[in-house]
Amino acid sequence: MSTEFKIGKLSNLKLIQELVSDIPGLNYHSDFLTDKSQQQILDVLDTLDYQVINGRPTKYFGLNYTHRKKTHDSKKEEIPLFFDLLKPLNIKFDQLVIEYYRRDDGHHYLNESDLFSDDIIILPIGSCFKYDFVRNDKSVSFLVEPKSLLLISGESRKWKRSIRPRIKERFNSIIIPRTEFYVLTFRNIKTNI
Repeated sequence: MSTEFKIGKLSNLKLIQELVSDIPGLNYHSDFLTDKSQQQILDVLDTLDYQVINGRPTKYFGLNYTHRKKTHDSKKEEIPLFFDLLKPLNIKFDQLVIEYYRRDDGHHYLNESDLFSDDIIILPIGSCFKYDFVRNDKSVSFLVEPKSLLLISGESRKWKRSIRPRIKERFNSIIIPRTEFYVLTFRNIKTNI
């Protein structure tokens, strides 16, 4: 899907950026990956050994995070060099979480744990989906396109976020069918907590 699709006055990308700007500390970068890179990543993601965590196939690299206790453990599977996708940005991370979503999957609102350092980077692979961010009485919902990069830091860490389970998205007056997708989350864990 082209980020420059235009209906009415705004392209999808301009509308996304306008909505994201309502959340301090949240940054969105479209087309962070090329089509070729995305396909290579998809080929590798299809071969990984996942375990089901909170009802979703999930793969951890680096330090493991225990959802129920909201702590980490020292169990560590090295992050393959193939997944050093943030190297061009000179960003280092000690954990990569890969989650697989069927086309109609989603997740409830979640808060970021204080266990994680400030910058959290999300790379969606495979399909568009809408992210819903809420804080107090304010909500912002915007389309996240595959191959884009979403940086959650500062004040945006205090917002809850969710992906609603549905088979299509309505955004910018168009309907976009969903397909299966992956969410790659890069973060650093504060090991001294």
